[in-house]
Amino acid sequence: MRRSPALPCLLASLTLACLVPACVDEDVGGRAVGASCVGASECESRICGAGRCLAPAADEDGDGIDNETELALGTDPLAADTDGDGVDDLAEVGADVTAGDDADGDGKIDAIESATADCDEDGTPDQDDPTDGADPFGVCGTILGDDACLALCTEAAARACVGFEAATCLAECDVFVAESANTEACVAPFDALATCAVAQHGLRCPMSTSRFTSFPDFDEGVCREQLLALEACGGAGATTP
Repeated sequence: MRRSPALPCLLASLTLACLVPACVDEDVGGRAVGASCVGASECESRICGAGRCLAPAADEDGDGIDNETELALGTDPLAADTDGDGVDDLAEVGADVTAGDDADGDGKIDAIESATADCDEDGTPDQDDPTDGADPFGVCGTILGDDACLALCTEAAARACVGFEAATCLAECDVFVAESANTEACVAPFDALATCAVAQHGLRCPMSTSRFTSFPDFDEGVCREQLLALEACGGAGATTP
C-alpha cells in the first residue's frame, strides 16, 4: 500500500483530530432530526451531515435543493457548490432537479463535475469531457490520490471515534484491503467504495463486534451499491470490517 510523503504530518493532524469529544456508534436506525449521528443508517431520515440527522425537506446549504433530493443526485447537502467550480448546484442541476443536467452525457451530472477543472489535462473541462474518468464523483479515476487507506483514515479521524489511532487505522486498512480487494478484479470496486465513503461521508465508528479498533465500518445505507460490487468481485469479507 502506497504512502504519501506527507504521511508523518498527516498522522499528527489525525491524532489531534481525535482530541475532540468522542462519538459513540449506536446503529439504532431511528434517530430523530437534529440528533447526533456518524452514519446515515442511524437516522430515521437516512441523511446524516455534520454529525447530526438532517430533515429530508430542509435545505441545509441554502442552494435551493432539499437534502433528500441532494442525496438522490449525489450532490453534497452541506455545500451549495458541490464541485467547487463557482456555480451553485441549483444552477448546474437545471430545470429538472430530479435528474440533473449532464452536458457531456457521461452519466455524471454537471453539479458534481467541474466546469473549470481538467483532470485528464486534455484541454477540455471535466463537465464537457465524456472521457475524463470512470468514477461517479466528477474526477479522474479517484478523489483519493495515491492512497485510499490514507483518505479513509483521514475521514475516519473526523468521526472522532473512541480509541481511534491513525497508525492503527492505516495498518487495519491494509489488512482489510489484503482480504477484501485481494484480486485484480477487486481493485476498482474497492476504489469506488472508498471514493463513495469519503465523498458521501459514508463511514461510521467501528461496531463493538468489529475486529478492528480504528478502521471504520462502511455505512451500508450510503454506499450499498459499492459494497455489493466489492462483495461480488470475489474479495473475502468485503461488506464490513
